[in-house]
Amino acid sequence: MYHILFRITEAVYLITVIGVIVVIISENRNPIKTITWIMVLIFLPIIGFVIYVIFGQDYTKRRFMSQRMYSKIKTRPLAELNTSELVHSPSKYIDLIKLLRNSNQAHLLYGSSVEFFVTGKDKFDALFSDIEKAAQHIHIEYYVWDDDVVGNLLKDILIKKSVEGVKIRVIVDGVGSWRVKNSFHEQMRSAGIEVEEFMKVKFPMFTSHVNYRNHRKIVVIDGRVGYIGGMNVADRYVNGPSWGNWRDTHIRVEGKGVQGLQSVFLIDWFMVSKSLITARKYFPPLETYGDNFMQIVTSGPYSPAREIMQGFMQ
Repeated sequence: MYHILFRITEAVYLITVIGVIVVIISENRNPIKTITWIMVLIFLPIIGFVIYVIFGQDYTKRRFMSQRMYSKIKTRPLAELNTSELVHSPSKYIDLIKLLRNSNQAHLLYGSSVEFFVTGKDKFDALFSDIEKAAQHIHIEYYVWDDDVVGNLLKDILIKKSVEGVKIRVIVDGVGSWRVKNSFHEQMRSAGIEVEEFMKVKFPMFTSHVNYRNHRKIVVIDGRVGYIGGMNVADRYVNGPSWGNWRDTHIRVEGKGVQGLQSVFLIDWFMVSKSLITARKYFPPLETYGDNFMQIVTSGPYSPAREIMQGFMQ
């Protein structure tokens, strides 16, 4: 009897493992990850299956928006932009431009002013100055926003602008900012600021989807000034960590490039709030700054293609 039950259990497990392997292959994952999970399932019977159930299944991806909705949000606000610049773009970049446009709906944006920052102090001085000048709206998303000196300075200036009537939307990541108490965000909400958390998790240290996080650091002010780069909101980006200096890069953008940043933010805002924002007031007419081109390309689980990696490989 026990022998028969063992054989039945063995057969069920084998069928299950084969089914899981078929699913893994059909999901078109990174080949290295695919091979790794198959090896785990084959050489770690039962234990390997348990590990896959906890850490390997892509529950998160199923919660993201459809590809149709993603394309609608990304292309609708930019549909009226002038597309003739493609003809005048440098010929050696034509293939790359077309690749990113077709795979990521990344419009070619002509005439932006770009200022680089390599120290946190310079970046935050410029950012706070631009926020002070905001008249209509401020959109902010950061992976890390700490409850420290720099974090509170940004919070306080946003509360001040909200009281003045500026519309403010904030996205923070559920893992990157998990140490921050709810009261920190509630202070902003009480002042009329909309604050949303990207994929909140109960146990950030043990989440099985660490890679499905929002690592973006984007600020858009009145649809005219934008910030993007590697610096989060934390004292260490200004003062450095205890073991040395912190070296990172951030850029300030004026001109058409801001429209690309705005589009990215509004896609993420729909993801966290289910609020669709495509009004033209968020994409005002902008001046042209210099003879240059920009494409804002995103990566993430919204689409099956790995656009940034493909761009580097082009």
